[in-house]
Amino acid sequence: ADNNYTQCTTGLSGIESGTCTHIEPSGIGALNTPFGIAFNGKYAYIVNNGNASYTQCDVDVNGIESATCVTKVMPGILINPNQVAFSGKDALFANYNSTYTQCLVSESGIISSSCTNNAIQDLLYRPLSVSINESYAYFSNSSQSTTKCYLDESGLDSNTCQRISINSTDLAFNNQGYVLTVNNNSNINLPNPIKEPQP
Repeated sequence: ADNNYTQCTTGLSGIESGTCTHIEPSGIGALNTPFGIAFNGKYAYIVNNGNASYTQCDVDVNGIESATCVTKVMPGILINPNQVAFSGKDALFANYNSTYTQCLVSESGIISSSCTNNAIQDLLYRPLSVSINESYAYFSNSSQSTTKCYLDESGLDSNTCQRISINSTDLAFNNQGYVLTVNNNSNINLPNPIKEPQP
């Protein structure tokens, strides 16, 4: 596997492909089968599916500073993680073993000692990704369904989780009420399904 990330600059027309470079952090920041990436605050987080870990790197005006990357291995807490998403003081990882990991986040990044591995009985099936929009987390399951859960001040409330009929491998939300889903190389715009009362 390629244990690197690709960094490109963007302009008025989008990604400027001629500026893209592959960067492979080494030492304590080495990647191991990276699957997902997310930004939160002044950090980038790369999810390593190969060794139950995530890599946290500083971000400045030049992008990810690879010399600052630190990989944190958490066996039994992260289990083949695929993606991470952030909501306020919480981070959620989608684990391929049909669980999720929830962690607290501070100004210094993820507080790894706060992370717990959790199951949602019969509602998660090998999630490929997790996305957050407003007060809801969405896990895209390998079983061609999506699990939606409410997020409150304590994080994910597993008692509110339910399957909804969106078949996707990843979801992305915009601020105009739409969600973009990706599944089997097709992109579909759907009305945003979250305009409903909070539990």
